[in-house]
Amino acid sequence: MPSNLGNSMRILVTSPETDNITRYLRAWTKQLLEKAYHQHQVFHLDREKVTRKHFCGILRKKSINVVCLNGHGADDRILGHRQETLLDTQNIELLSGTTAHVLACNTAKTLGPSAMAIGTRGYIGYDERFIMLSRPTKISQPLQDDVARLFLDAAFTAPKALLDGKSCQEAVKLTQNAYRRSIQEALNSDIQSDQDRCVGFLLWNLKHLKSCQ
Repeated sequence: MPSNLGNSMRILVTSPETDNITRYLRAWTKQLLEKAYHQHQVFHLDREKVTRKHFCGILRKKSINVVCLNGHGADDRILGHRQETLLDTQNIELLSGTTAHVLACNTAKTLGPSAMAIGTRGYIGYDERFIMLSRPTKISQPLQDDVARLFLDAAFTAPKALLDGKSCQEAVKLTQNAYRRSIQEALNSDIQSDQDRCVGFLLWNLKHLKSCQ
């Protein structure tokens, strides 16, 4: 439970873990939750709990303010446990009145505009693939992966900003600046190479991060 309810919001966070990518997202989500629990009331769907039934139930019953979704996605949906469709145009109305951050591929292309059309307060996502590079030797220790950190520290700037009460536009600007810092760090270190192409992929994520209007 939050220790300070003065500016408390109700937060719904999902952490599926079905492959290496979602394992990394889950590791960074743990850091987000550490921040969230200090001030907000948090509803966390983890691993096998990331199902459409649980997701819809919380949104219907708990008057959620901010939704933070992590996982695999497509133009018109985001997936949860075992690739079950968690959110799509058939239940998008459940986001009405919330602010959503979706760390997944492509969802800002169709799902984001659909969410805004039914009364979602704000929607941050990517309108093309979200790309993350990592070191194969760090799969069991994601938080020690210096390559993945360039991507995920930047990407998780947006939901952290939303929990601080920032607007979607402010959160996107802060995240864009975080990507630029990651790009500069990659250029100035031995991480960047012709093989791993960190800078190009960081620029890609920067370009395709969107706040749907």
